Amino acid sequence: MSIIKKLIILSFSLMLCLTIWSQRSNNFSDTLSGFQRNIGYGAAHLAEITTNNSGYRPQVYFDYGQSSGKGYHYKLGLSFNYSRTRNGNIFQHELIPFNIVIGAEKHFYKQKFYFVVGGSVFYSMSVRKARLGPFQGDDYGVGVAPNLGVGFCLRENLSLYSEYAAGIGYFRSFVGVGTLAVPTLAVNFAPIRNFSFGLRHFF
Repeated sequence: MSIIKKLIILSFSLMLCLTIWSQRSNNFSDTLSGFQRNIGYGAAHLAEITTNNSGYRPQVYFDYGQSSGKGYHYKLGLSFNYSRTRNGNIFQHELIPFNIVIGAEKHFYKQKFYFVVGGSVFYSMSVRKARLGPFQGDDYGVGVAPNLGVGFCLRENLSLYSEYAAGIGYFRSFVGVGTLAVPTLAVNFAPIRNFSFGLRHFF
């Protein structure tokens, strides 16, 4: 069975489960609006599962949100893709990319769902650490990333949550000058959250 067919079956199965659950659950979105903080975690870059990249791994993300008391929420988030490579007897641990986002969100509640519109400033880099070597960072980038999200309430303080955030900013690049490769900054796009899916806890 192809990956596309698996995704279609998974999507319909999820929609069916949510429909059944919505018939049995209470309207928790009004309760969620009363909480001051939330934490979220899950998998990101799930849209890339449709590619033919045999080395694909989803990213892991962690978010923390704090109500401002003025109708929106502050947000701090981390996301990364961990891998380990081996060169002879030396192992190297890598976080590529490693993203940090700081921003704000506005939540809109509708029955068992809530919708999120926001924007963040992001800092992106690649982090490498060999067993006996220091931390190394490169491929730096900084920019802005608007985001859209939707959540489905499972309990009065728990929801499923999915988000998409596309970033644009300045990233380190190299240009050829004669026989030399000179570092520079170039404007580029970056999929900060290329479709994520996870849980949000409110407290």
